[in-house]
Amino acid sequence: MKAWHDFLKKLEQLPTKAYLGLAGLLLAIFAIFCFYQVYKLQDTMQTSLQKKQLITPIEFYSAPDTIFTFQRINHSDLLDTIKKVLAEEQYGERDVASCKLQTGIEGDISYCVYIDLTDEAENPGKYLIGATETDVTWIYSLEEKRPKYSIELLPHLFAQYYGNRPILKHPVQIGDTPALCLNSLLAIEDNEFLEHGGFSIKSIFRALIKNVIEGRKAQGGSTITQQLVKNYFLTHEKTYTRKIKELVMAVLLETQFSKDQILEAYINEIYMGQNGTFEVRGFGAASEYFFRKKLEELNLPECALLAAIINSPGRYDPFTKPENAKNRRQLVLEKLRDNNIINSEEFSLANQADLPSFSEQKLESPAPYFMEAVMEQIDSLGIKKEQGLRIYTTLNLRAQKAAEEAVKYGLDRIKTVYKDRLPKEDKPLQAALISADPVTGYVQSLIGGANYKYYPYNRALKAHRQIGSTMKAFVFLSALESFTNEGNPYTPLTIIPDERFTVTYDNNSWSPKNFENKYFGNIPMFFALKNSLNCATSKLAVDTGLESIVTVAKNFGITSPMKAVPALSLGAFELYPWELLQAYLTISRMGSFIPITYIRYVTDLDDETLFEQI
Repeated sequence: MKAWHDFLKKLEQLPTKAYLGLAGLLLAIFAIFCFYQVYKLQDTMQTSLQKKQLITPIEFYSAPDTIFTFQRINHSDLLDTIKKVLAEEQYGERDVASCKLQTGIEGDISYCVYIDLTDEAENPGKYLIGATETDVTWIYSLEEKRPKYSIELLPHLFAQYYGNRPILKHPVQIGDTPALCLNSLLAIEDNEFLEHGGFSIKSIFRALIKNVIEGRKAQGGSTITQQLVKNYFLTHEKTYTRKIKELVMAVLLETQFSKDQILEAYINEIYMGQNGTFEVRGFGAASEYFFRKKLEELNLPECALLAAIINSPGRYDPFTKPENAKNRRQLVLEKLRDNNIINSEEFSLANQADLPSFSEQKLESPAPYFMEAVMEQIDSLGIKKEQGLRIYTTLNLRAQKAAEEAVKYGLDRIKTVYKDRLPKEDKPLQAALISADPVTGYVQSLIGGANYKYYPYNRALKAHRQIGSTMKAFVFLSALESFTNEGNPYTPLTIIPDERFTVTYDNNSWSPKNFENKYFGNIPMFFALKNSLNCATSKLAVDTGLESIVTVAKNFGITSPMKAVPALSLGAFELYPWELLQAYLTISRMGSFIPITYIRYVTDLDDETLFEQI
């Protein structure tokens, strides 16, 4: 403590020049530190703007849809499948008679669809599809002038995440953005954008004076360039260091990129509100959310409203805070009028325009349980997510929709048919479903519970449940690799007993029973499996060896612990649903094992492949 006091006394005795020199040194060190921090962020800033990607999302793509001859699909589902991946100008319905004349194919069809896949990598070309209300009748290549059996469409982007938050983002080019939308944005957010070099002294002082007069933060002084830097490259800490970094980086941004590049980045990344669990990002997504239109179709009052929302999407949400939104839109329109962008008549008409009507549809993630499985596989592969990814999954959107309908129907049926057996406590029924393509092992649908929003626990991946009679298949498979007591190989026609019996093991006894206590005596093996007979199956398991059943089950993909006890034969043990799927997948492949997967391949945002399922 004394040493510290001595040091302070010596400082007091220093001449003024020394103080100035020390202050200058500290200021220089501080400046060097700030510039070093900025330098570290400069590469990230350059790369992000060049890629037109400030936030680095994780993009989820479905498996590509295939349209094939004789496919069972109705009119609306076929059009929906095409709409998901093609622009409006790339498809359309054609006159049935002219389609028949053009292709020379006879036969009854209800409608004909033209699709243009000229720019698609998989099967480029132009096609006609003739179909009835229930089936695809034929596919015709207009370039090859012959029928085709099938065509594969591109994968569909069905979800985007930033961190663990789902986002809606439809990037647009500045050249496709209405001038009224750009002028509205500049009028309310940064009127001097085209003149300043990153920050505006005039705006800073104007905001400072207004805030002092009103005794609160009534106005910000940040330019659009500063907002980009602040929101996407810096933390939200309120320190002088961060503010200095912000100013320096804004200037650097202006020296390295054009105004158009900066403005395009801004209109594609800015947060515009919330649709259900989805963050609405950028003008493109906001236009579709608020107005159900493409951005290029917006008029003056709609452009002004988009610009009005930016300052505080919660406060100026036209659906939940219409008065606030209308007042803020009026302010935007006034600034446009004052800047001579619009005249008084245009101002009046736009100011009287109605706000968009509320959309009842709140978006939810289309397959949240499935995406959880995907992210677990990404983590197990050691793929880093921080710089963004494009994940091309195995999800079949039509199969997923069918799975959701099946689960809902199944749960509703149980509630109706078995309502007297349901527990009295208010616990909702749960279910899980997982399906896969036996040829590839690609998981096509996955549901882990009745409702992800309220019950996010993923039962398809994490719930150990008794598998019951599904275990019987492995008992019979094991038997087919064994011999009878007479030394003959078991076959589907081998006679086995279906009758009551008791087996003793480890000082325990066990006596299985058939459903409704019906027994058939001596029967062929195939009959026992076909009718799922408990006693016949259990006796076969005991006679052929319980250990061999465990071995067969493990060879087919089961990894959970299994005890070689008689009750094993009737599935009195627990597996994960995905595990049972894996084992039955191997059965469907005649014993050829292939691991199930949720991912076909993964790329970074530059389309460099990081992983590919072999």
